Amino acid sequence: MEASHISLHHQDEQVSLDLLTSLFFQTTHDAVIVRDFHNQRIYLWNDEAEKLYGRSSQEALGQNYVHLLQPQVLMGQVNNEEILNEQGQWQGELRQRYGNDQQVIVHSRQTLIFDPSSKRSLVLEVNQDITGTKRIEQENKEYIQLTSAANDLGIWFWNVAGRSDVVTSYRSKPAIAPPGMPVNVADYRHMIHPDDWHASVDAANQAVRTHTNYTKEIRILEPDGQHWLLIRGHPIYDEQGQPLRMLGVALDITERKLAEELLQTSNERVSTLLESIPDAVIQLDKEWRFTYVNIRTVQMMGKTRDELQGKSLWEVSPYTPDSVFETSLRQAMQNKQTVHFETYDPRVQRWFVIHAYPSPNGLALHFNDISEWKQLEETLQANQTQLQRLVESNVTGLIVTTMAGQILEANDIFLSLVGYTREELLAGQLSWRAMTPPEYLSLHEQVTHELLEQGACKPFEKAYITKDGKQVPVLMVGIRLEETSDRCLFFVLDMAEQKGLEKQRELLVGIIGHELRTPLTAIKGNLQLAQRRFHRYIQGHHDQPAKDSSSLAKIETSLEQAHRQIRVQERLINDLLESTRIADGTLTITLQPCNLLTIIHDTVEDMRFTRPERKLVLDLPVQQTVQISADADRIGQVLANYILNAFKYSPEETPVNIGMAIEEQKIRVWVQDHGRGIPPEAQQRVWDRFYRHSTPTDSGEKTNKSFGLGLHVCRALIQEHGGEVGVESYPGQGSTFWFSLPRS
Repeated sequence: MEASHISLHHQDEQVSLDLLTSLFFQTTHDAVIVRDFHNQRIYLWNDEAEKLYGRSSQEALGQNYVHLLQPQVLMGQVNNEEILNEQGQWQGELRQRYGNDQQVIVHSRQTLIFDPSSKRSLVLEVNQDITGTKRIEQENKEYIQLTSAANDLGIWFWNVAGRSDVVTSYRSKPAIAPPGMPVNVADYRHMIHPDDWHASVDAANQAVRTHTNYTKEIRILEPDGQHWLLIRGHPIYDEQGQPLRMLGVALDITERKLAEELLQTSNERVSTLLESIPDAVIQLDKEWRFTYVNIRTVQMMGKTRDELQGKSLWEVSPYTPDSVFETSLRQAMQNKQTVHFETYDPRVQRWFVIHAYPSPNGLALHFNDISEWKQLEETLQANQTQLQRLVESNVTGLIVTTMAGQILEANDIFLSLVGYTREELLAGQLSWRAMTPPEYLSLHEQVTHELLEQGACKPFEKAYITKDGKQVPVLMVGIRLEETSDRCLFFVLDMAEQKGLEKQRELLVGIIGHELRTPLTAIKGNLQLAQRRFHRYIQGHHDQPAKDSSSLAKIETSLEQAHRQIRVQERLINDLLESTRIADGTLTITLQPCNLLTIIHDTVEDMRFTRPERKLVLDLPVQQTVQISADADRIGQVLANYILNAFKYSPEETPVNIGMAIEEQKIRVWVQDHGRGIPPEAQQRVWDRFYRHSTPTDSGEKTNKSFGLGLHVCRALIQEHGGEVGVESYPGQGSTFWFSLPRS
């Protein structure tokens, strides 16, 4: 169907109206009327309505529908308005007035609609002529149009010679005065809007002087409001050519003016809409000349409105004659059919979807910028290509699953890992729930919840049951493919070899720890026996010569050093064994009520006894008891490790501070040294297993007297107590290691 032009009042508003009707309204070959359901005022009257009823849109717009057409329902006493109000639509046959005294019979389809902008209930009426009556001759139409306005026509006489009275006929509307009653010119002046009086008088005098007709639109002030009149007059002269009177008519055009205001408001809204949308909108005439461009078009084409107005599209278009752009537009213009197509504009380097809407006066174009969608499409295509390459590379296992458990897709690495074939996969026989050991199902449920909430999950370890019933450990990480989909993509890494190495290492560490402890215990016992015998010998030989006394002192120092080295080796072996227990989950603690202050004092006294050369400074609460539930030996072990590390990484002449802070929910204990500090990148790693910080010590001790297990064991012990550990350090300012425990 072709777009039909809806005629209203002003020709100079044709361009905006064409845009409105072309872009947003298409009609049929039937008569279309839009009227107010309540007051029956007509708001829309298309070309076919003019033909069917012999009335122009100017005559019909604003008129009362019932008064103008006098519709009568055929086939019985049916109240079509009541049915329309109840059901929202009605159709049937109507007898309506054609002109003033003729009738047409139409098949009418009526729909009740609501206009949110004006909050009015409107009736959309589509009528088809079924009488076979042809259009009457143009002369008859003009005669009917003239006589149909008689009800709004007033006749007036002006005594030009006396310049005193204006006499109106009984047909005048609005009533300037009672019919036939002369009106004084001074009184008549008060009835006219002040802004119109002088212009009206000047125009009348000009008509009298020049022997021409007088035409003017004026506003009449009445108690019920303001009315518009179209005043037309013809001066009459005597035989000498002197003016006698002016005979004229006054036509009430108030409703037409209201319709014009509505049209202007509508056009302003359309213009505002077209100027505010982010898309380019263009109106072309039949010669491909620009008749309207919005601001987005100006920006897109890099030209002003004046530079485009009246120019041919093909003068400024960068497209070649055989391009999709030109071919599609010429097709739309020639066939009067709407077309939609994609094209690339090299001038602005953007992609557009162009909608071309034909109209009686040309073509309306709507450019929808889809460049971002094109870029997204290219990005998605590139991502899909990369993902496909990753899947085909078989570097790691990949599976696509549903939340319910079905494995939809898998690469060869995963299938080889679990021992299934691609045929079994395609047959729908693989389910991660069925392949997951019971002890991992709750973990997988947490992962599923995380995927639903966040769209991705953190890496996690689990195991899959292979086709032959074995368990293979894996490391997995997954993402949800779409927010509205239950499909997920998982990367699966085989951890069997790594887990085997870890077990072997734990076994080796345990063997080494036990094998070293046995001979070390014997050496320690022999060394203690030698020290006791040496002390008894010294006590029995007080009168030794000075030379012998010096030699004996050296022997005693050597024994002390050997005993200290034994303690160091014992601590290293204990760390190895504790680390093994942590790894295999056999680390145990015994919680009992104890006084944390007592643990701190006992540990500090032991440190002072074994390292009398170092200064320990306490910063503890004045209270005597800080009750906690803990394994006292384990807490003392952690504190001793902190203090020994502080000795190692700080100068001997600097003190080591030990303090405590009691908070609302926990108790915090810290050990502070004054050494070189720890770089930020190493502060998190110091708690890792087998990590040894390479910073030189300030105490002169060698850094290789450690497996890098002490702090790792400390963290595990504190976490078993429900506490936390941490370090605060700045290069050159020392370090503060702390741990916290829950209050009892």
